[in-house]
Amino acid sequence: MSASFQLIVGLFRTVLACDKPLPAEVYPQLTQVYQMYSTFDVKCYGEHRLVETLKGGLRIQVPETMAWFIRCSGEALHPATINFDIMDSKWNSLAGSLDKEQYQKLFEGCLTEKMDAAQVQERLDRYHALTGKNYTDRYSENAYAGKFHLLVKAGIIDLWTAFQSCLAEDGSVSDASLMHHIKDYCRNIETIQAFEFLKRFLHQYGYPGMNSYFGRNSAGFEHELWEQKGYGGETITLNLQRDFLADDPEGQRLLLHWVDEYFFTIKPGRYLDFAQAVLENEQVAALLLPEDQRGIFDVLITQSKLSAYDANQLKRRYLTPEEQQAEQEAKEAAEAERKRQEHLEMVQEIETCYAETNNGTFESIARYLNKYRYYNNKEPVAHRVVCDGMEELLQNNGYVLSSKEADRFLAICRELIRGGTLGWTEFQSYISKIKEVRRDDPDGDPDK
Repeated sequence: MSASFQLIVGLFRTVLACDKPLPAEVYPQLTQVYQMYSTFDVKCYGEHRLVETLKGGLRIQVPETMAWFIRCSGEALHPATINFDIMDSKWNSLAGSLDKEQYQKLFEGCLTEKMDAAQVQERLDRYHALTGKNYTDRYSENAYAGKFHLLVKAGIIDLWTAFQSCLAEDGSVSDASLMHHIKDYCRNIETIQAFEFLKRFLHQYGYPGMNSYFGRNSAGFEHELWEQKGYGGETITLNLQRDFLADDPEGQRLLLHWVDEYFFTIKPGRYLDFAQAVLENEQVAALLLPEDQRGIFDVLITQSKLSAYDANQLKRRYLTPEEQQAEQEAKEAAEAERKRQEHLEMVQEIETCYAETNNGTFESIARYLNKYRYYNNKEPVAHRVVCDGMEELLQNNGYVLSSKEADRFLAICRELIRGGTLGWTEFQSYISKIKEVRRDDPDGDPDK
């Protein structure tokens, strides 16, 4: 940090802290020095700008020095100007020595949230006496002028009266600047004043009026009373909680009504999404009568595409214990029927496969059983199919088997007995009927 910069900062701190005005010819010289060192190449006291180094507890005490500093720095709301109080006649000369914009900003700095309506009005009257102008006219001249919120809160500005003053005889907007202030104040509906204004406005102008006077972004209170969330904005989340309406359920219901009316009239395709958002938010749902909640639920559960999770959550809240039990029983019955149908289809498939595979030999039956050997649910069915067709197969062969076929028959029977499908007695009856073809039998086929 350059020592010369420290000297410059020290100089201006001394000037601002001085309790007496400096000779008139000194101020122009100070202006030249200030302009030369308004910024530093390297930081001085942690700052690159001279004006920032002058914030540390300094308080300008004389009007001449304050007027010079504000004109020189362009910062009427600098911490060094905090001693200004329009009610102190000591500062009266600033109304003439500063330009209009600088004096307005300086005046705004002495209006605080701690003041009551009488104190605010007293200062506004003082401003008018010193400048000959009404401070509130500033809002028709500058869309970004400060303290509008404070004046509304204090009751100095009535939003409805201000709104009416913005309109020409044909209903068009004649004061866009003031209208901007009204729109900005009502954004997010954070105060009772904004709520009361919108209640009156919507009653008279409706949602088309919101578009006409405040722009499309405010038409449905999106980002104020509701938001779209999730990928593609498929989820609607409501935000109706307002501290100033904590003890006013009717007021809360009116907020809900505004959103309801918007979706019903402007976005009917998303009305069921809105209804879902109402029921899923217990605080919002509690604004409605129980029978109205149930009515919404009945429509929602049958007409909307709720996820299984969302549907179950709502059912736990809105179905009676008896209805929940009946639904559970119906669900279990439906599941049992599904499994039954699935089993029948599987059996049909296995039986069809048997008919297609069976060529009258036990070799083909062995191939058939091998297909289902590693399917715990299908193997028992295949065993039953083979067992049911065993007698017919033996009959078709005249109960005469070659050595190879007899061996295959026994292997199949062993598998059926192991699976519990073929009983020992039934097996013995088959054995008692079978005749083996001798190799020298001219009617036998030794390769079978």
